[in-house]
Amino acid sequence: MTDKDFHFLVESAGMAPSSDNTQPWTFSPGPDFIDVYMVRDRLLAIDVLDMYSFISIGAAIENMILAAGIRGLECRPDFSPADALDQKNDSSQSLIPVARLHFTPADSVSAYPAVTFSERHTDRRKFSTRVLPDSMIKELSGAAAGSGTAVHWIRDIDTRKQLVGIDSVFSSILLSHPPLFDGLFNTVKFSRRKLLSDGWGMDIKSLDLPFPAAIALRIFGSRSLGRIIARWGVGPLVAKGLSERLSFCGALCLVTAPGRSRRAFLEAGRTMQSVWLKATELGLSVHPYGVITQYLHMAELEPWRFTREAVATIKDAKPHFSGLFGCPETRHPVMILRLGYGTGRQRSRLTVRFPPEKIMTAVP
Repeated sequence: MTDKDFHFLVESAGMAPSSDNTQPWTFSPGPDFIDVYMVRDRLLAIDVLDMYSFISIGAAIENMILAAGIRGLECRPDFSPADALDQKNDSSQSLIPVARLHFTPADSVSAYPAVTFSERHTDRRKFSTRVLPDSMIKELSGAAAGSGTAVHWIRDIDTRKQLVGIDSVFSSILLSHPPLFDGLFNTVKFSRRKLLSDGWGMDIKSLDLPFPAAIALRIFGSRSLGRIIARWGVGPLVAKGLSERLSFCGALCLVTAPGRSRRAFLEAGRTMQSVWLKATELGLSVHPYGVITQYLHMAELEPWRFTREAVATIKDAKPHFSGLFGCPETRHPVMILRLGYGTGRQRSRLTVRFPPEKIMTAVP
């Protein structure tokens, strides 16, 4: 593996999506391998088992695997470092080892279009409600790359509306509980200058918030605005408006994992990314949704973050949620993707990313 190979692989990995654009990864080269680390300083404030950070890194690894083929290399991921974390997680580590990727010469060079990495983006706008055809669902499902993972689909409008109802309830819990609200927006950057300076986090303009909501966030900040919403009891009304986007799509895809191990989350990230990239190739818009899946895990593993009433509400909703997707309750839901045909309006603003040199690390 040459220096040019390593640079291309890291550049490709860095284009992967990450929760709140935290980009919680860094990469260290070896003679024929790359070690993948999670950066503790860029983990989400509220993320049970660091699930979304591992999913994000899994997406970056999937990009790297595909990019390796373009360079005439074959990549074999080894997730045993992540397995070790399930046994003992050293909270003192600033860089947490999660995987080693081994590279060998491939028999041929992949024709995968590298431009797909940069063309993939999050689109939070409303999509056409035209249902995606069976042939497209089959192609998207066939792209799922993660071992042990599965994808489940909702397409008909009535079922989508039922999911809107569940998401509205969960989002209302979020908006009515200030600590959760503050955790949601603690990575938001209110100026382009601050975003460019830090190199990570969410540009408030990329959220496509209604103009009054964006102004209120700028004026009050997330903590104060969360308390205002909770005090005036308008959380359910705001939540309903935000959740309605779930009905504006051609299909909803649920990614599930066989368990809650770090390896399972990494594989789920690979599946999410491979489906997303295929959707990009097919000209579809994609928007990831994580509130429902996050809260289902959190209510079980970290119930102290909610009120008792909220915990009961979330747990009671799980069978209905699983039933909508035709998903066995033994599976662990980790991410919802909203997919559809774009409406021709301007797409969501692209996020700022670290340059490759900033996510390369020399680790002894």
